[in-house]
Amino acid sequence: MKINNLFVLVFALVVSSCADNKKSETLFERLSASYTGIDFENTITTNDSINILNYEYLYNGGGVGVGDFNKDNLPDVFFSGNLTSGKLYLNKGALKFEDITSASGINTSGKWTTGVSVIDVNQDGYDDVYLSVGGMGNKSEFPNLLYINNGDLTFTEAAAEYGLADQGESIQAVFFDYDLDGDLDMYLLTGGGFENSAISVRAMQTNGTARNTDRLYRNDYNEKLGHPVFTNVSAEAGITFEGFGLGVSVLDANNDNWPDLYISNDYLSRDLLYVNQQNGRFNEEGLNYFGHMSHFSMGNDVADIDNDGFTDVITVDMLPEDLKRRKLMSGANSYDIFQIALRYGYGHQYMRNMLQHNNGDGTYSEIGQFAGIDKTDWSWAPLLADFDNDGFNDLYITNGFGKDITDMDFVKFRESRSSSFGSGGQLQKAVKDCLVTRPAIKVANYAFKNVDGQSFTKNTEAWGFDEASISSGAVYADFDNDGDLDLIASNINAPAFVYKNILNDSFKLFKSRFKRFKK
Repeated sequence: MKINNLFVLVFALVVSSCADNKKSETLFERLSASYTGIDFENTITTNDSINILNYEYLYNGGGVGVGDFNKDNLPDVFFSGNLTSGKLYLNKGALKFEDITSASGINTSGKWTTGVSVIDVNQDGYDDVYLSVGGMGNKSEFPNLLYINNGDLTFTEAAAEYGLADQGESIQAVFFDYDLDGDLDMYLLTGGGFENSAISVRAMQTNGTARNTDRLYRNDYNEKLGHPVFTNVSAEAGITFEGFGLGVSVLDANNDNWPDLYISNDYLSRDLLYVNQQNGRFNEEGLNYFGHMSHFSMGNDVADIDNDGFTDVITVDMLPEDLKRRKLMSGANSYDIFQIALRYGYGHQYMRNMLQHNNGDGTYSEIGQFAGIDKTDWSWAPLLADFDNDGFNDLYITNGFGKDITDMDFVKFRESRSSSFGSGGQLQKAVKDCLVTRPAIKVANYAFKNVDGQSFTKNTEAWGFDEASISSGAVYADFDNDGDLDLIASNINAPAFVYKNILNDSFKLFKSRFKRFKK
């Protein structure tokens, strides 16, 4: 009887807690910029010269990086911007931040920054910031930036000194120890803007001569300088396949305890899997491991979704969940083009998200549709992490695009060459004028709860993600050190999202009330 009474009382306390604290109705609570101090907005203003016709990657957005720059055990945040200068925010505790960009010495004005990598490059105990630089007209002319942390919340730009001032059209860099010599090397994802070679079916360039070939930089410590100097070893390491890269992750694909690389590529170029040969070289073996892949691969992430000890892979594409949008948009290639691409070695590519389950024997099984995560619209950053602390990695996906250019009516209008439009210049003007009125693709970012390691339940609204946006880069961290993972996402033409995970807030409230009951 006492047990039953205690159960009833505990249940009543939980119900009361939920009634008194409306925050517990969702897992995440969005905090205002006035509270957090994070007011970053990746503003992209278009005109006759700055538009998606002139630069296909205009709305690809910028990345977000997390690091503890002053070693106070509170995660700080850096936002990269395209036409907007990047900003550095210092975590003051309780999810309140201070903009210290000006005082820090980090200045990206006039630079189109994309990816953010936070890493201790010189191994002095302080996190540094490496920024990938791309943008309109960038054909090997704008070097990447490396800001070395001076230990006092100021930074000094030193990319050239460290051998990291790569002048390609960079998207993202990942630092990892590919040769297991104890220092961090760097893989640089290279994309580039729209060009005919991105969509025209042709032989794949695999000899390293294509402008859109990624790079691998080896970390070589320089005794005289007292810090690393990075050397481009792409050709000798076998990094020679072209691609329009939008995502890169480090994983152990064949379970040999050596780091491999998964690269998700947009357009015709297929995703790549570089398998570490343990001798300084990589072999590209994507077609040997994966039966099919996403076609317009955007971001990717790797994690163990079913706790079997093997790393799984997710890639995101641009397939809408809404049936009407699916019927209105242009899709993948025709059957003939698909077969020609197959003969050229591009593999089986389909326009949807892919969840590649690692079978532990050197093969992967694609279970995206089975898991229920295959349609999340024009997606960018997938994040696999345990957001509800139940032991399984859940999934958060950002999405959105500045203009709906995949609508079939607009596609046909853009492709039209009828005489009624006059000269080529007049046609271009007509298309640009039409762009002004084209709507943006704005939908809420997706959230999926991992149910049993194989299937996911869509929890977008249930977890508090109900605001339509054009979101790009995103990060998770325990920003308030309360034992659960919070989220930050960068938005185009809108303030960044800062979401507090209130899982442990509800638990603390229950514990305090239960303690009062026991007394």
